[in-house]
This record gives sequence, structure tokens and C-alpha cells, in this order.
Amino acid sequence: MSFTAFEMHLSNFATLVWGWPMLIALMVTGIWLTVLLRGLQFRMLLPAMYDAFCPHSRHTRGEGMISNRSALFTALAATVGTGNIAGVATAIALGGPGAMFWMWMSGLFGMALKFSEALLGVHYRVKDKNGQFRGGPMYYLTHGAKAPWLGAVFAGALAFAALCTGGMVQNNSIADAMLAGFGLNPTWVGLAVTAVSAAVMLGGLGRIARAADLLVPSMIVVYAAAGTLVIVVNSAMLPQILHAIFTEAFTGSAAAGGFAGSSVLLAMRYGLARGVFANESGLGSAPIVAATAQTRHPTEQALVSMTQTFIDTFFVCTFTGMVILITGAWQSLDVASAGASLTNLAFNQGLGNVALAGIPLGSGIVSLCLLLFAFTTILGWGFYGQQGAMYLLGPKVAKPYLWLFLACTFFGAAILDWAESIRQGVHFIWVLADLGTAAMMLPNLFGLLVMSGTIKKLAFDYIQHTRTGKPLLHKPFYFTAVPAKAPVKAVKAKPKTKAKIKPRAKPRKRR
Repeated sequence: MSFTAFEMHLSNFATLVWGWPMLIALMVTGIWLTVLLRGLQFRMLLPAMYDAFCPHSRHTRGEGMISNRSALFTALAATVGTGNIAGVATAIALGGPGAMFWMWMSGLFGMALKFSEALLGVHYRVKDKNGQFRGGPMYYLTHGAKAPWLGAVFAGALAFAALCTGGMVQNNSIADAMLAGFGLNPTWVGLAVTAVSAAVMLGGLGRIARAADLLVPSMIVVYAAAGTLVIVVNSAMLPQILHAIFTEAFTGSAAAGGFAGSSVLLAMRYGLARGVFANESGLGSAPIVAATAQTRHPTEQALVSMTQTFIDTFFVCTFTGMVILITGAWQSLDVASAGASLTNLAFNQGLGNVALAGIPLGSGIVSLCLLLFAFTTILGWGFYGQQGAMYLLGPKVAKPYLWLFLACTFFGAAILDWAESIRQGVHFIWVLADLGTAAMMLPNLFGLLVMSGTIKKLAFDYIQHTRTGKPLLHKPFYFTAVPAKAPVKAVKAKPKTKAKIKPRAKPRKRR
């Protein structure tokens, strides 16, 4: 079987997996949790944003390994990645403007999903013999849903998805952008990114968190500033683009220019799939790092984690989508792939093809941001994948898995040289990512539905406490402590011997 035939069969299978059943399961779970929590993502968004970026005295640190802020930025580092640049581009290239609407829907209800999974991640976290916290769907499926087999299934899916989503896709998009913007060889670019990633990841979670704290805020600000400039310059097209987004989400998109046309199902399929890939709501990845946060109560960290989805979808992804649509780049044939090179073209056109020192300004901004986005995502997903592998095979597998992860990271870039075309190399890696995210999502959504009562109880207990000052009905943490030592064998008790009865002393006579 040729590579082209294999890629086609794999793509058909991914389309089947991401058909109506998956889309319905995702939306129904998000809507159900939104109703159950009484629209918590709308009511508590501003307080959650304030707590995330302006910590104050009432938030004393609780048990954990890293601060709330570091946990947020580490999760954002893994969340804000190529899905925000290349993923949005592929969604629009295949689904049309209507895909943006469904991407927003994935973020709207995804905030409830992210809140719920982060809450359970802290609630059912465990402490190992070294005093380190571990958590995620594999733990709350085991201890909360009482389904250890499903926890093992999720852990295996996580270990596989990290190789595809965290390693291959990120380096693939970096190499694609560097090839399109500067003509750099994908294999050599992939090798350089892999080497730098190894240097950081071998330092553990602490080094990853420090890198995220440094890079995440600055890279988001730079990208947002460039996107805002393009939208302002082309603001005359904004009403027309917004109309197309909201109408073509339900009518489909006609063929125009290099765009082949799209149906409602394709717009919904690619909008939701790429939206979930970008914000990771419902995947169960964010609870893994949320479980390490120093927090007093599961709900406190869950509210902070919820802001990840808002920042990712309604901020970074929206800038990418609007720039691609408002410049008309999505209808162009002048791109080697439908991924990062399409975003490159859009920013170049939006900034008037201005060049600095012979380098197009748009390509420079996109390539730099994509490099930072993808690099931090590689770091975060490397940690996620290790946790899945360690859950299944124990701590000894951590280093071998890390080297496997780095090898797959390199492969993601090198395939652009090995495939028959750049577009084929990009599409093949994204198909693998779709399969990996689907494998993670199904067991995680099941766990959220089964434990929705626990989610509601913990959430409203905390909210009532902070508003009225009433005491918490539940303890701050419900982690299952892993014994530091093996249980001591019971020792047979010696048979009791009858004690000798001493004669009573004669009472003294009173004078």
C-alpha cells in the first residue's frame, strides 16, 4: 500500500470518528454541564479572570507543587499552540467561514467542560511517595467513576495523543511555517526544535513552568497586537465577514476562488474538531497540570483553569480566523498547505506585504509566534504524555517515553521532506492528531457525565462559602494518598497469660 493510499484510508477513518455521534456527544455534555452549573462560565468569568491574573490576599496557597498562576500558564503553554494558527487555518480552508461559528461554540460550552474536568482533577488527585501530586481523568475515572479499566484506557490514549498532538503536529507546523516564510529545510528545523525541547523537558515540571511563565504572556500580546492591526486596516470588510460566519454555519459555503465549497456538516466537523484541538476542552489534558496547583479548594483552581478556554478560543483563535477571512486569503491557491502557510499569507496581505531587511513582516510575526506557541505546547504535552505512560507502566518508563516523544517530535517535521507533497505531509499529521484527541475525549466525557453530581456539589459549596462566609461542607482536598511504605505484615499476638492476683492490703485503722 502506498503512503497516499494509507493516508486516504486514515483520513476516511478520522472523518468517521469525528462524525455526528462525536459532535453530538461533545455538545450535549457541554450544554448539560452549563445547565447544571447554571451558566457558571458566564457568571463567574470576570471573577475567575481577576483571580487568575490579579491574585490577592484571600487566595492563600494550599497544598500543591506549583502556584495557581504557574499552573494556568503551563496549561496555556500546552493549549495555545499550532491549533491557534495552523488549526484555525485548516478549519477555514476545509469548512469555510461557518467553521469559525462552530469553533466559538466549542469554546462557549468548552468553558464548562474545562471547569468540570479541572475540578475533578484536583478533587481526585493523588500524592505519591515523594510528596508529588498527580491527577487527571485516569485518576478520577478510577476513584470517582469507579472504572479503573476506563482510567487505563484514557492513560493509553493520552500517551498516544501526546506523541501526535504534542510532538508531531507542533513541529510539523513550525517546519511548514519556516519553509513557507524563509525556505528553511524542514528536517533541519525539526532537529533544532527537538534538541531545544529536550534541554527544557529533561529539567522536569519546574523548568517547564518557568519557561511557560516567561513565554506565554509575551507571545499572546505580540500576536494579538499584529492581528488587531490587520483587522483595523481592513475594518471595512468586517460586517461582511461576520455575516458570512453566522449564515454559512447553517447553510454551507459556496465555492469561491481556490475554495472548493463546504457543507454544514464539514463546517461543523472542522470547526468543532479544530476548536477542541485548540482549546483542549473535554480532552482531559488540563486537569493533569491543574492537579499540581497550590490551591485551597478544587473549585478555586477550576475557575482559574476555565479562563484558558476563553483566552485560547475567543482571543487567540479569533484573531487568526478573522485575519484569514478579512484578507480573503482563505480563497487563495497560493499556499503550499492549508495550515500555517495560509496564516502566513493572510498576515502578509493584511500588513501590505511590507518587508523588513528582506523578510516579509507578516511571515516574520507568524513564524515567531508559531515557533513560541508550538515550542511551549511541546513542553506541556511532553509532561502530559509522561503522566499517562507512568500511570500504566510506573515511574521507570518516564525517561524512555520522553525519548520516544522527542523522536516523534522530529518525525513531525521530517515528514514534510518525505511525503509526496507539503499538503499531504501536513494533512497526514493532522489526521493522526484528530484520532488521538477522539481517543482521549470519549472516556473523559463519560466521566464528566457520571460525576456531574459531584461537580455541582463542590462548585456550589465553594461559591456559597465565598459569598456568604458560611463554612465549607466538604474538606478542601479529597486526594487519595498513596502509601509511602508497603503495609506492615500483621504479627500474631502472643497468647495472654493470666495475671497473678495480689492480695488486698488491709485497711488502716483511723485514729
